[in-house]
Amino acid sequence: MGGEISQGKSVRSKEDSSIIYTSDPKFHDIQKNWNLYLKKIVQASEPTDEEYIKNQFKISTIPEQLATELLESLEKSTKLEFFTEDCDIRYVACRGKANTPAAQNIHFSYFSLSPKQLDLISTICEEMRPCLEACLGTPFRVFNVRAIETRSKSEGVGPNKLHKDGVFPAEIHKVLLYLTSAGLEIGTTGLTIKRHKKGTAYVEGPPGTFVFFNPVKTQHKGIPPKKIGSVKITVEIILCPSYETDISPFVAGTNSLFPIDP
Repeated sequence: MGGEISQGKSVRSKEDSSIIYTSDPKFHDIQKNWNLYLKKIVQASEPTDEEYIKNQFKISTIPEQLATELLESLEKSTKLEFFTEDCDIRYVACRGKANTPAAQNIHFSYFSLSPKQLDLISTICEEMRPCLEACLGTPFRVFNVRAIETRSKSEGVGPNKLHKDGVFPAEIHKVLLYLTSAGLEIGTTGLTIKRHKKGTAYVEGPPGTFVFFNPVKTQHKGIPPKKIGSVKITVEIILCPSYETDISPFVAGTNSLFPIDP
């Protein structure tokens, strides 16, 4: 899948009724088709990154200058509120108690992404590319990007509750890129890893730190900043193994999950 959708703005009207949700009977067939498609690719994969093979996650960094440039640009951008119908018609949308405007908009905001910002995210994806391909053992395809602001006092709310992203096909992967520094005091992500000596691994590092993992198989939760009034700003990049790498950032809406057709 390729192309751009409204250059990172909300892509659906609030009256749209043609979207397929995770509660739709068709959803399970869509998920099944994705799993069959990805299984063929993954069977031939040859991961080479030892950290990822051992822990099933990878923490690395991009140049801090790139993260700072994107952060400074986002701080001038329009913020979007979450709404349930904000999903491109070619994508599946999520429907659940934790994924309502009332639950989301108190604690989270989404940034409208301009063409220039999308170009910068593409440059960042290219910077990450060798690392991600070594982890997956295959090329990969980016199919959704969101820039998210998480406020303080949101502990245990929505994605800040320990969970797995069971609505995704089994081999979908996620990058969480920290444009603000990552740490327990300033906001981070915790991943539950049985082989990890402490049981939970936390992402820590300067702006430009990112974690790559499979959110379907790995329990994880967001951790908001502790200081009242502080925010954590991350870029979420959703991707999957592919026959050819395509790093074009694609914005499908604040409530989009993955394309209906692999």
